[in-house]
Amino acid sequence: MGYSTDKEEVRCIVELLNAGFADQILLSAKVAIKICHKAYGGRYSHIYENIIPRLRSLSASTEQIESIMAGNPRRLRAVG
Repeated sequence: MGYSTDKEEVRCIVELLNAGFADQILLSAKVAIKICHKAYGGRYSHIYENIIPRLRSLSASTEQIESIMAGNPRRLRAVG
């Protein structure tokens, strides 16, 4: 089982955004061991440092990014 690249993942997210699914997208990052945490040389902040800038470079709007990073998780949490 392999991992997809950031480029592939961002392309898929942009396709979903362009198809009108901004209000249904959630992002997550796998951090299973302490070496993944930034303090230990890992990339715990990977979404903020890499994925979001790539989304912006491919014309994702601030509104779409805020929806993905704040609005959608807030609505999911409210569901219970």
